[in-house]
Amino acid sequence: MKRVISVLTVLFVIWLGFTLYFITKHSVVGKEAKINKTVEFDDVSIHLNSLVLYNFERKAPILDTNETEKFKYKLLSALPKSLVMPYWRIMYLYSSPYEIDNKSYTTALFGKCEFTHHINDSTEYNESEKYNGYFEDHISINVVDSMGAGYSSGGSRLYEDNSHELGFSVRGRDLPIERIQTGMKVIIKHLDSEEEREFVINSEDFIKYRHNDSFRKKFPFQLRL
Repeated sequence: MKRVISVLTVLFVIWLGFTLYFITKHSVVGKEAKINKTVEFDDVSIHLNSLVLYNFERKAPILDTNETEKFKYKLLSALPKSLVMPYWRIMYLYSSPYEIDNKSYTTALFGKCEFTHHINDSTEYNESEKYNGYFEDHISINVVDSMGAGYSSGGSRLYEDNSHELGFSVRGRDLPIERIQTGMKVIIKHLDSEEEREFVINSEDFIKYRHNDSFRKKFPFQLRL
């Protein structure tokens, strides 16, 4: 009996170490600078929430061979529906999902636009399209580093139905990690009036954050990974 207990203890310790190893593979680190500033124009108000920096992205999926695909299909077909989701969760837990870039950051600026110039339309879809178009045609938001390089090549917008508010993100890539030491700027410009506002973000404004999604915990930010 003692021998069985010893063997089980050894196996448990091995399993625990194996599991802890993969849990650490789900840990990532980034930086966030809280801005919490608002710019008022005649027709819109722009509220800046935070600037997030991260140097990780999800690994591209490895293509399975035909034999592996067949095996997975047979396995999932044999499992009760109640066990399919736990199966995928276990598969994700015992994986190494992220690639780390030790040379550069991806940037993501998050904010909200409130429209004082209301657009009314017969459908929520048309209203959303028109607010998106108005924002794109009238407002320019750029993130730049101390050397003047811009990080505003992409982004996303989400209209909140009947709210006259538009959540947005402004994204960029390949910010050299060492340039954080000399700070960043966010420049907002109204393209009609040419009014411009500028906010400086110093290196000490960035606070490190950690995240681990071993058990599918969601990121606190909408990051494109």
